Parts: sequence; C-alpha cells; structure tokens
Amino acid sequence: MEIFYKKLDIHIQNLNKNFRAKYVIKEEIYKDIIFVLRDGWGDPQFKYWVQKHFTLVKNGNVYVVYNKGKVSCPVVTYEELYTKLYECHNRVGHSGRDKTWKEVKAKYSWIPYDAVMLFIKLCDSCRSRQNFAKSSATKQILSIDYLSRIQISLIDMTSRPSGKFKWILHTKDPVSKFLWAYPLESKEVESVAEKLLNQFYTFGPPCILQSNNGKQFVAEIINEIRKTWTDLVILNGKVLHAEAQALIEHDNHTLAIALWKWMQCNHTDNWSKGLGPVVYAINTSVVKITNKNPYDVIFREGLRSDFEIWKAISQSGVEDEENLPDNFIRKFNGCGDSNDLRNSNTQLNILDANNQRLSLTLQPQTPTLTSVSNNVIIAHNTLTKTHQTININSSSNYLGLNNNATTQDFSIVNNDTSVHNHRQGTIREHVEECYLKSAAKRQKLDENAMTQQEQ
Repeated sequence: MEIFYKKLDIHIQNLNKNFRAKYVIKEEIYKDIIFVLRDGWGDPQFKYWVQKHFTLVKNGNVYVVYNKGKVSCPVVTYEELYTKLYECHNRVGHSGRDKTWKEVKAKYSWIPYDAVMLFIKLCDSCRSRQNFAKSSATKQILSIDYLSRIQISLIDMTSRPSGKFKWILHTKDPVSKFLWAYPLESKEVESVAEKLLNQFYTFGPPCILQSNNGKQFVAEIINEIRKTWTDLVILNGKVLHAEAQALIEHDNHTLAIALWKWMQCNHTDNWSKGLGPVVYAINTSVVKITNKNPYDVIFREGLRSDFEIWKAISQSGVEDEENLPDNFIRKFNGCGDSNDLRNSNTQLNILDANNQRLSLTLQPQTPTLTSVSNNVIIAHNTLTKTHQTININSSSNYLGLNNNATTQDFSIVNNDTSVHNHRQGTIREHVEECYLKSAAKRQKLDENAMTQQEQ
C-alpha cells in the first residue's frame, strides 16, 4: 500500500499543475463537498464545480457523495483508493487491466485510470503470473444460439490434487461465453455424466455436446446421462479440428491461471474450494468481443446490487427480517398497494444495535429500469434461429436512487417491466450478433491464410 501511494504521489506531481488539485478527491475536499451540498457553504467558484459534478445521498446519519452523470456511483477518496481497487481487482479474479477498469467504472467514480494501471503493476499475483501466448487459431466453433452447443474438457490436476479431487470438468457455452467448472475425483464417464446431468437440470440441456476428448468419450457420456434422463435428445458433436482444439486449450489455461491466482491470494493449495469464486469472477467480467458479461447474457439481468439502503439497515444492526419496518416488509414481499409508498413520503424507522431508532425517508420518484424477470425456457425445437420458447415472467420491485435532486434520500422504486423485457431481448441479440461477426472475421482470416499458402 505504501509503495502504491508513493508512486501515485509522484505521478500526480508530474501532472500539469492545473489538474493536480482535483485529479483525486482527498478526504478534506470530500468534507468540503458535503458542506457545499448540505449547507451551501463555500466560495462561488468551488460551489459551482461541486454542484456541477456531485450529488449527495443521505445514508442514515451519514452523507455519501455521488458523481453526476448517466451512471451515478459513490465517489472514492484518495485515502480509499487502494482498498477499492483491491476489491475490484479481486472481484474480477485478477483478470487484468481492462476488466478491472470496467469493474471500477461500474461501481465507483473519481478513480483515475492511471491509478488502476499502477495498482495492477504492483499486484504480486499478476506480476508473477505465468504468461502464455495468445491462441493463433483463426477458425471458430460456430454455434447458432445459447445452449445450441456445449463444449466440455478435462483439466488434469493429478500433479496438484485437492484432497480427493484430481480433475476439473470445464464446460462452456461458446455464444454467451458462460462457463461452469466442477472438481472431479476421477475422469471416469460416470463422474462426468453426474455433474453434467445436474447442470442440465438447472440450466437446460444443449442441442450438441462436444469435447476435445473425442467422439467416443462424448457418446459414453450421453448414454450414461440417458440412463436417468431417458427421453433426452443430444447430438454428439463433430471431431474438433486442430485450431478449435487450441481455442479450448486456451480457455482451460485461462481458467487454470485464474485458479492459481486465487490460491496464491488465499494462501492455500485447496483449489477445489476456489473453483466457485473463480468461475463467478470470470462469468461476471466483461467479454471484449460482446462488451457484456456472460452473467447478464444468460440471466438477462444484472447482478444483485448492494443498495445503500440495505447497507444502512445492516450497519444499524438489523440481522433478522422481523426487525424490519412493516411498510418495508410489505413492499419487499410485493404486498399492498403499489402506490402505497410511491405517492407519499414514508419513514423507515429501524432499530440499531443500541435500540436507537434510525429513520430513512422513502421519497416518491419516477420509475426506473431495474426489475427482476424470471424466464423459464421450456424447449428448443431446432438448431435454427427460430426456436419455440415459453417465457414465464414475474417482475418484482427493487430499490434505487433518485438522481434528480441534489440531496437524496433512499426510496423504494416501482419499475417498468415492459422496458425491462425489451432490454432482456436486446442483450442476447447483441451478443449473438457480436459472436457471428467474430466468427465471420475468423473465417475470413482463415480463407486468406489458405489462399496465401496456395500461392
């Protein structure tokens, strides 16, 4: 941490003097910003700058400064930079500069890009990682839609077992880039089939099952699964060509490196416990081709956010649902009139650890985009783009922040489900379009390479 701040200070000193003062927000300036937004304190020039760039949110008795813009995020002070960067870098599984920067931008504001670069250069896990060459494969495994194809492969961990586990089953959907990983005691067909069967029951079966271990291996797995799921129909994928094999090995290597970083950061060799957090980090990190994370593509919904009102409730000492205010419970459970809280100012009176009442004001506000939609896809008919689906949608309300006022209180939001459903469709359509463009680009490169060889 000391080295980070020392190098950051040197970088700030090398900046133009006009940018130094506001390049990062130090704690003293942060308090002055609160005085301006809350009390109107400050000289005119400073007040103009503050009111242009920041807004204030009241979190219980604590005021939190947010930036203004399309996405309003909490402002991070100079003193908190290292902690927040560490959280974001860990959250994406030490995936490097681009994914860490996207995570930082999504969660916080006023963190300079150069600070992210500096942090990553000083990260012990990233500095000592095993770099590997980028795959030179140009042919891409073409899939038509989500779950039209699932690729499976086995990663040998026999040289570094985790208790009874010696193998990793790695499965991936090529379109969404969503992956699953399971620890295995052996690479026997029965063990692999058991994990895949549980996955298929949760996410649905693919149309084609493909592996770099050969068609015979896949055929045995399908036969084993059909002993339980008797009417299951899955095609055995074609034999992978050399370049497709290289792409799968590249994915395996990426997972192995992320797992190695997790073990190093947590000072353990028990990699079987690290598969969960590592896979979660990969699936919630933005993919460069689609500019979306696989989680959003699959579930058509962003990750659950740590809303500030929940933090205030937790910090006040509330651990049981029974201690929540009655009106809050009714709204959270979807009971009562939907206009009950929207049309009037309502106080959330919460008991803290010292039995002191903490009041959070629920202000009326306009609908926002955030909602929950549960989609149950019943069946895929064919491998074509036209497939029959039955969507069962249920929307429930989440909490949000009203960005229309300078000083904000927490509020419960009513959501526009129709707008959200449109967003659900456009996410997957965008990803499929990007995937097909990438496949066409790789195909063109392959054709050009073959033409040059013939000449």
